[in-house]
Amino acid sequence: MIGIKVARDRVDAVGRELAAHPAVCYVAAATGTFHLLVEVMASTNRDLAGFLLEDIMKIEGVIDTETALIIRLYKQASEWQMATEKDPDAPAASGSKSHKSG
Repeated sequence: MIGIKVARDRVDAVGRELAAHPAVCYVAAATGTFHLLVEVMASTNRDLAGFLLEDIMKIEGVIDTETALIIRLYKQASEWQMATEKDPDAPAASGSKSHKSG
């Protein structure tokens, strides 16, 4: 997981550019210390280093990064939904699963 500090006027542009990268699995704008949170899958430490030191730092507006390696996964739930720009009136994500009938 990578936390990225970005120039405030570049958050959307940087987020979209990261989302287009083939190694990126997840990109989200967030509150808190980092403007963007990114999950990337790298086959080797060398690949991860290339992404961190070359790919991310080439993006205009990136100020700083902090990387945390996931060493053990206790739960991964990906069925929650969040309001998007297309549906701004949808309820905010709470982390709970979305139950669909039908």
